[in-house]
Amino acid sequence: MVQYKDVPDYYFKKALALEKLGKYEEAIECYDKILGIDPHALSAYHNKGVALEKLGKHEEAAKCFDKEKPKEKINPEKEAEIKHDECHELLESGKYWEAVECFDKILEIDPNNASAFHNKGAALLGHAMDVSGYEGDEDLFWPAIECFDRAIEINPNDSGALFNKGRALQEIAQCEPDSPMQEQRIHEEALECFDKAIKIDPDDARANFAKALALKDLHRIDESIKCMDDALKIEPDNVMFLDFKGLTLTELGKLTESIECFDKILEINPNDVRALYNKGTSLLEHVNPYDGSSYAKSKAEEAIECFEKVLEIDPKHARALYNKGTTCIVVGRTEEAVTCLDKAVEIDPTLPERNQLPKDE
Repeated sequence: MVQYKDVPDYYFKKALALEKLGKYEEAIECYDKILGIDPHALSAYHNKGVALEKLGKHEEAAKCFDKEKPKEKINPEKEAEIKHDECHELLESGKYWEAVECFDKILEIDPNNASAFHNKGAALLGHAMDVSGYEGDEDLFWPAIECFDRAIEINPNDSGALFNKGRALQEIAQCEPDSPMQEQRIHEEALECFDKAIKIDPDDARANFAKALALKDLHRIDESIKCMDDALKIEPDNVMFLDFKGLTLTELGKLTESIECFDKILEINPNDVRALYNKGTSLLEHVNPYDGSSYAKSKAEEAIECFEKVLEIDPKHARALYNKGTTCIVVGRTEEAVTCLDKAVEIDPTLPERNQLPKDE
């Protein structure tokens, strides 16, 4: 937070103390009093904008950052610091291209600002992901990587830039590279980025999880699961981590362990549709339609319960209806099976054309 000596000392110090206590509304009142005394106090506009950001009032914050700054002379380093908050606000608001242009202005002031390169790269990555969508255009991601490389060159210990470079490389790997070997090299380079980020910050859960994804893409499944466990040691209630581990274990046929992951999610949120659906499909892995054993039927009934809970929350969940219908056949609930299958196809006519339904939403 930038400070200046030309603002009323009492209100400024009180505002800083209130911000440390998390009392942002009261801090804003102090900044308003400062501005009542000196309408051109840049520091008050800036700090008020930061406090508004903390309250999630992004539009009001942007207005503070956009205030004209007449006659107040500040050195380039402080100017870049002030501009950084404005640019970061644009980045957090998803205004990626405006953020890119904003960080470019910082780099005009300070060409070796590692943070500006990192955040410009993050904005370019966000923009590329928005524009690329499901089509995948790797040319959109390379400018972001160039920014991350420049940030890392200036500050080799920027674990965030290493992490984001790895993310960008993973996106490129999804863009249908020229050959399987090229795709593998990209995944290996991403893995190297995550390894370096973890070495700098071993408690970065997102980097550990991203490493797990990269290892899975390289078909190093056992190592991937270990990394998932490392991420979950740091954030044991992270639903995304638990979901990914559960699906991976299902693919490996470790069904009891996979269901434990989905049950953990449901302890956190009993109405998590994705976890209910994925638990149901995992339970179906236990069921042989031609097996009339009590074990197979009990697992089928459990799966049906999961799909029914999904349908209580989302009655038009076509895949839950379809899976419930096929499972009802196993337990002899034939009429109910036909009703469910008809409803599923009515909602999604493409279902009969699929050979195998995916396990995630």
